[in-house]
Amino acid sequence: MESSSTSQPEFDYLFKLLLIGDSGVGKSTLLLSFTSDTFEDLSPTIGVDFKVKHVTLGGKKLKLAIWDTAGQERFRTLTSSYYRGAQGIIMVYDVTRRDTFTNLADVWAKEIDLYSTNQDCIKMLVGNKVDKESERVVSKKEGIDFAREYGCLYIECSAKTRVNVEQCFEELVLKILDTPSLLAEGSSGVKKNIFKQNPPQNGASASSCCSCDDVPANIFFSCFCFAFVVIVFKKVVRKFCYVSFYPNNNLTDPFAASCSFSPPGGDAEAEALPPSQPADAPQLLPSIFEPPPQQPPQSDVMISSRNPDALFSGGGISFLTGSRTGKFSYGYSSFKGKRASMEDFYETRISEVDGQMVAFFGVFDGHGGSRTAEYLKNNLFKNLSTHPEFIKDTKTAIFEAFKQTDEDYLDEEKGQQRDAGSTASTAVLLGDRLLVANVGDSRVVACIAGSAVPLSTDHKPDRSDERQRIEEAGGFIIWAGTWRVGGVLAVSRAFGDKLLKPYVVAEPEIQEEEIGGVDFIIIASDGLWNVISNKDAVALVQDVTDAEAAARKLINEAYERGSSDNITCVVVRFDSS
Repeated sequence: MESSSTSQPEFDYLFKLLLIGDSGVGKSTLLLSFTSDTFEDLSPTIGVDFKVKHVTLGGKKLKLAIWDTAGQERFRTLTSSYYRGAQGIIMVYDVTRRDTFTNLADVWAKEIDLYSTNQDCIKMLVGNKVDKESERVVSKKEGIDFAREYGCLYIECSAKTRVNVEQCFEELVLKILDTPSLLAEGSSGVKKNIFKQNPPQNGASASSCCSCDDVPANIFFSCFCFAFVVIVFKKVVRKFCYVSFYPNNNLTDPFAASCSFSPPGGDAEAEALPPSQPADAPQLLPSIFEPPPQQPPQSDVMISSRNPDALFSGGGISFLTGSRTGKFSYGYSSFKGKRASMEDFYETRISEVDGQMVAFFGVFDGHGGSRTAEYLKNNLFKNLSTHPEFIKDTKTAIFEAFKQTDEDYLDEEKGQQRDAGSTASTAVLLGDRLLVANVGDSRVVACIAGSAVPLSTDHKPDRSDERQRIEEAGGFIIWAGTWRVGGVLAVSRAFGDKLLKPYVVAEPEIQEEEIGGVDFIIIASDGLWNVISNKDAVALVQDVTDAEAAARKLINEAYERGSSDNITCVVVRFDSS
């Protein structure tokens, strides 16, 4: 990975995209499918989540910051502010639920008009869950009619089967690239942080080379009149085109009224898809009247699939339980680094358990393969949240859920030739409590009153209490470059590692803190802690208020300091102001 500098940014344009729609329509699964090429049946988003994906499109390196908003009405006051500055908005509905389609006009289109600050913002309508065709209640024609009326691009997709998932984001981004005003905003985004939700300040723009005071009054007035006429004409033409561009075509035919969008260099060109276009091609509506000159075919138009060498990051914001002013934000970042394969996994999940909001954060560092770490990501927090005593006796629930997850994994691994394992460092937010549970040598460090305070202790074989436990169980440790259990494993506690049971256990050490005294926490794999001390890590990001930016900064710093391992980091910041 090349470290970025001020003179050479890691991307050409930075675009903010927003996913909106009713709860349960699949916004989160759609985003997950796009950013990680995986499908997971997720619980409804609580608050706001976002993920970052770096792509190359039309020959440009792009950073997409994609915000996933909660669909429930109780979160509207939080999510409304995230319309600000978005260059693209995706309205998602479920083709098997009529109410989610009806609410597009009753709720979501009105919210865009009310909260969007960008008159040129590109809107896309997405009908999700087409894999359930037998349960469909909203026809494709209804979707097309709505898109025409409200001036949207249109596509149907399935987050589960990944049909048209990449095309959804690709066509939206291409249209943004084809809109000069949005392109200018994306370019300025390279120099500023669009994640901060502060409204633009009045006065001269920082990107302007002169102010209006330097322009003669008659010239300024003429320019103003010309701009006004252009804006009015543009709106009239757009409205006419969406309603009447294909008056005689059968719009239920995916080839009848589609258009393809050219890379930057002119307005979008409306044309029929070529016969070679696949049958599930996106249904897109034209947005202008006059086609531009033909553009040469682009060889790199498709957004590439997941690149294992890329640095992935994202995050979100939510409320603390029982508070509408106290909130927390979180960010994560993960990088393969210098290792040949990626064995780290992470999880950030916010759920309701017995009527209480609970946030789960975890970093899982695999060894001997990625199977164990991936299993923990998919099952550990699920097992914990379904434990019957989770709310009443949380510490006991954590201890028992860790052990049960390990036993379940070992049962599934019977017959496997390779012996894989994983560490786990986790944090649970429940009410005003922060509970940290650790197995292995990943680590959780808090910033409390400006100081670095470890909330977990690494499980190393040469720890006196760990060595005693191992030897009392009939095991041994020896020096083999470092102290290892049985001369094999450099950690004394881990999930999996069936050949080293019962010496290597998955029993967590648990520590509890009051959230009120904690500024932020860092959860990271040893790829970070091997080269950055607790004190340095806290000092590096103490003044970085954006949690995702903090996580990325720590990973970049660890890599620059020579970390030879996978590096994964989660940062959680608390704001009770």
